Amino acid sequence: MTDTKDKKQETLDIVLMATYFFIPFYGLRIAAENYLFVDDLDLTYQMVIALVSSIPVTIYMTTLKSRTTKIKVIGLGILLCIVTMINVIVN
Repeated sequence: MTDTKDKKQETLDIVLMATYFFIPFYGLRIAAENYLFVDDLDLTYQMVIALVSSIPVTIYMTTLKSRTTKIKVIGLGILLCIVTMINVIVN
C-alpha cells in the first residue's frame, strides 16, 4: 500500500520538477524572441535560458521537495506569475 503511495509521490515530484523547468524556459524564450524580433533563437541563447531556467529546479530540489504539495503548487503559481510579468514588460 505505501509502495503505491511512494510511487505516486515520486511521479508527482518528477512532473513538478519538469514543470518548474519548462515554465521559465518557454516563457523566457518567448520573451527573448519578442525582445529581439526574431522567429527562432540561436542555440547559445537557448542554452543561457536553460541555465537560468534550472535555478527554480535547484530551489525546488533543495527547499521545496520536503514541503507539502500545496506549497509546491503555490510556488509554481508564483513562478508562472513572474514569467508572465516578464513577458508583459517585454511586450
